[in-house]
Amino acid sequence: GVFGFSAITSITVQNSKGVKESIPVNSELLKKQIETIFEDFSVDVVKIGMLQTRENINVLVNIFQKYKPKKIVLDTVIKSSSGKYLLDKDAIDKFKELIRISSLITPNTEEAKALVNMDINSVDDMKKASEKLLKLGAKAVYLKGGHMKFQNKIIDIFFDGNKMLEITYEKLPVKENIHGTGCVLSSAIASYLAKGESLENACLKGREFLQNQIDKAISLGSKYLYMPLTQQ
Repeated sequence: GVFGFSAITSITVQNSKGVKESIPVNSELLKKQIETIFEDFSVDVVKIGMLQTRENINVLVNIFQKYKPKKIVLDTVIKSSSGKYLLDKDAIDKFKELIRISSLITPNTEEAKALVNMDINSVDDMKKASEKLLKLGAKAVYLKGGHMKFQNKIIDIFFDGNKMLEITYEKLPVKENIHGTGCVLSSAIASYLAKGESLENACLKGREFLQNQIDKAISLGSKYLYMPLTQQ
């Protein structure tokens, strides 16, 4: 297993129906949280989720330039599953600075559209978008195809500049609306990287872990399903 530390970037008001409100923490407080971790612990991998503001993105860019973590996994959170924007619209350019220092970014197709300004309607489009995303500066891209309407399957794309992988999984029945799949995937990939896996293998193993968790998802509220927290 792995040990994780957290720094809170935003307080959200949400339930299984979606995100009602998100309140970013003060950038100085975020800075203190992260620096306190780096001052005491040896950090192998950093996983980043929702950041919301230019100020908080800038905090991370400056801290990573100072402490130089070995690997950074950036889950490019722009909108929630329910459609609420979780990244301020004036923060996209600053967000791309963070992409440039990331080892891996894990956008879904909707986030990829926002980042590279192109329509994505097919696997070929996903591959072209992956190439454009890599040009933003990250070492590798894992483009998630869960929002695409492929019949009975989900197709993801991994691209590191040398190898383009088309990763296919069965779309599990009656489990279309599951809360937190992107967070689980990026965290699982970061965990496998911390255990010494390559970017490619960490993505493949992380995606397999996610598939197993999706299969265990249960209904706790009136809309989205939730996956259990389990160890692998």
